[in-house]
This record gives sequence, structure tokens and C-alpha cells, in this order.
Amino acid sequence: MSSASPTSSNRGGRKKTTKSSTARSLSASQIARDPNQFETWSSHHNMDQVLFSDIPDALNQEVDSVMNVKSKIPKGWLDSLKSDHNGPIACRPEFVKFLEDARTACPDLFSDTDKPPPDKFLYDELVTVFGAWKGLREMKASEEKYSEADFAKACDIFRSPAVVLSRKRGQCAVALPQPLSTTNLNSAAIRVLNAKTVIPDNLMLIPRSYIRDLCESEGSPFKVLKGHPAVKEIESAEKGSAFSFQSTPCNTLPSSPGFEFISSIGEDKKPVHPLLEDAYRQNRMSIAAALRHLHSLGIDLPVFGLVWADGTVRAHVDWWKISPEDESQTLRIFSAPYPGPSTGEDDRERTTTSVFHEWRLDDPGHILQVHFLIRNIDHWTCNGFKDIVTAGINKLKKSIVDDRGKYVPWKRVGVLKAVRHPKEPSATTNSSSSPPPKRKPGRPRKSATNSPPPKRKPGRPRK
Repeated sequence: MSSASPTSSNRGGRKKTTKSSTARSLSASQIARDPNQFETWSSHHNMDQVLFSDIPDALNQEVDSVMNVKSKIPKGWLDSLKSDHNGPIACRPEFVKFLEDARTACPDLFSDTDKPPPDKFLYDELVTVFGAWKGLREMKASEEKYSEADFAKACDIFRSPAVVLSRKRGQCAVALPQPLSTTNLNSAAIRVLNAKTVIPDNLMLIPRSYIRDLCESEGSPFKVLKGHPAVKEIESAEKGSAFSFQSTPCNTLPSSPGFEFISSIGEDKKPVHPLLEDAYRQNRMSIAAALRHLHSLGIDLPVFGLVWADGTVRAHVDWWKISPEDESQTLRIFSAPYPGPSTGEDDRERTTTSVFHEWRLDDPGHILQVHFLIRNIDHWTCNGFKDIVTAGINKLKKSIVDDRGKYVPWKRVGVLKAVRHPKEPSATTNSSSSPPPKRKPGRPRKSATNSPPPKRKPGRPRK
């Protein structure tokens, strides 16, 4: 929406009008804080919140492998810690009690085996989680007010060491996608949809070393696709339209251009409970970008979201879908709140609720479940996720090179502008394609060649 300053008069009596200024686009955090603005943004990106039971069958195996945090700690191992009086100082009673409380609250975390844990570093991990749990409990019990950064720092004590294989990045700008619907846009919608970036607090990506074959050699898919005519025809003079920019969900290119793939995004908020909804909406915007990037490359995979606030954690699973029955092949983005682990009984009530399961980080069992969830995402990123990504990229290369397939870009490029038509507003993403403004009806403009010479002010006669 534009606004113009009122006209003012100068000393000579001439009216001086300032140029109207276009209102700045809203930031992603501003959009996420306002449910109405988020509804505008999400509806133009074909986004919907659905149920966990709506996850497609083709993705269930990937989702189940990540969300399963059962049988991570051998019960016999815990019993051996209790009887090891000569063990390290970490085996003092409060650490053992921490694990026993976790077993009472979340018995599924513990397996029935008496064998040593398969991960020889499990002991060190649990000590780290124990230290973070103590710090978070002290923060919650304190009367001192803590900031979002304080809360994030306390959580990083256990969530950062849980990421062993993947590449973890914080405060990395992600490019928002081009709206899927750009018709009937007014100036208010334009302010929302012109947002170009979002900055999530935590990203998990496939490390470059795992996908070097896709990017670096002359015959790699990235090099071949980048130079192929069918891909280059999508490029324009607008910044960010080149395939190098479209091949990464991040807003800036990596030091060596190539593919980047996000498997999980996390959002931190101040320890105020209502902000969990804001964080969820912002996380959905970030993940929509990651999913649109995957879709543009023909990769059908979910992306996992974690929302951290008020000493609690929520999870959601998002995916893209094109219904086979849809003749228009409309792309849609879905998000399902995680309703909690399976109870082993009839799961219909659990999977058909839109209520989030909340892990409380002051609960020993809950914080351990979150730790193992992050470990699962980390492992999946560099195994199942990476394998399907690799297969998808090679399939795309074959489609473009051998089968005359098409590549569809996804990133926001250019600036959306409202263009008024007689009946309805529409939008364009290229300012140069906007028609010139029509002159208001009035007296015909005088030709410069037929105009009489300006009258000279009275004064002394010329010499």
C-alpha cells in the first residue's frame, strides 16, 4: 500500500508534492506473529495443517524411522552403573536417579537387553544431557528472567553434541519460495508475499562431503544441469534466477556453488508459552522453502520441524504432494503436528488429533527422548535422506538430458507488484513488464513545437 504526503506550498506559491512511497514488505517473523498475515501467505503457497494420519504411505517408513526413540538405553547397562561404586564421578547418585526417573516416566526408552549399548559414546552423551537438564531446571526455578538466547544456549548443551554426522547451521537465511498463486492480489497481500527470506535458528543439512559426486566433477548432475539449455532458459536478468541460486534453499550461495539440502529446521522462541504458535508458523514458512526446493528437483521426502519455547519442545512433519486425481497438478504443502509416541494400543485417537505432543525439558524421560530424536534426524540426514536425494538428482539429470524434461524454478525472484485492471487486481513479478501508467483524462497535452514562447517578466529593456 502506498501513501502520499499532503501537498505543501513554497514561498513562490508553487505547490510541492512528495513522491508516494511503497510500503515495505513484512518480515517473516512479522507474518508469523499475525495469524491473519500468515493465512494470506500460506494460502498463496497452498499450505495446510493436517493430521499425522494424513502422512502418505510412501513417506511413513522415513517418518517412523526418525520418530522412533524406543529401546535406546539397555536396562542392564543402567543396573551396572548403579552397582559400579568405583566408576567415574558422573555415576554419583543424582545421575543414576536421573536415569531411573527417566525409566519410570518413559519405560519404552529402555530395552530389555543386558548387553552393553551399541554406541560406545552413549555414556558420554547421557552425562551431557544430564548436565543440560540440571541447567534448564535451575533456569525454570529461578526468579531471574531469561532471554531467548539464554534458553537456546542452555539447549545447545545437549542438542549440538547430538548432531554428529550432519551439518548444523544456526541463524542461516533461507530464501522464501515464489507464491503458487499470484492472482487477485491487493497491495496488502503484496506486502506479505514480497517477503524474501526467513532466518530459522537451526538447520540440519547433508554435508558437502556426502554429495560431492553430485556437484564437483565436469559430468556431475549440478554442472550438467547448470549448463543445459532447458535449464538456462529459466534464467532472467533478475538476481537469483540462475540455477546456481535455485539449487540451494539458502539465501546465499555456498563458497563452492552446488546443491544443498535441508532435512530439518528448528525455531527457538522466548520462554513464553503463547510464542510456540508463532514459532510453529515461522517454522512452516522455512520448511515450505525446503520442500519447494526438493520438489523442484523431483525429490519426494518429508522435512522435520522442531519448535523450542518455554522449556518445551514440539515436533511437526511437513511434506509436499500433488494428487494424482488433480488434473491441474496443483502442488500443495502439508504440515502435521506430531501427536506423541505410539502407546502400542489403538493409535487412531492419537493420530487423528491436531494437538501437539509436548516434551518438557525438565522431565528426565522427555529430555532424553528429544536427544534421541535429534540423533535420529542426524543419522537419517546422512543415510536415508541422502540416498533418496542422490537418486532423485540423478533421475532429474536423465529427465532433462535424455527425455527433454522441464525444470521448474521455485525461489522468490523480482518484486511482486499489484496491477490494477478494470475488474480485478492481479500481480506481476517483473517490474519491467508492468504497463506504463495511463494519463488521467483532461485537456490535451500541448505540443512542445506549437507552444508559444514563455512571457518575459517585465524589467529593464535589453541592451
